[in-house]
Amino acid sequence: MQVYAASLSGVIRTILIIIALYFAVRVLGRLLRPLLYGKKSNPSATDASDSRRDGEVRIEYPRKDKSGKGKKRRGDDGEYIDFEEVD
Repeated sequence: MQVYAASLSGVIRTILIIIALYFAVRVLGRLLRPLLYGKKSNPSATDASDSRRDGEVRIEYPRKDKSGKGKKRRGDDGEYIDFEEVD
């Protein structure tokens, strides 16, 4: 049975190879993504497909019921639990 000792140059070389492979996979992923998924390379840009113009703000108010008051609170909002601090 042979025992191998790790040298500092071998450890540094291994770390550099891992870093180089990581960046190579990232670059290849960015280059191949349009081929795999079509022209949608940035999915977050396609999510904002509203017909609003840039800078336009839309404010939505809660709907009022027939009595003219706002929404009534329902009784099933949950249960209040009083917590105590433990020293």
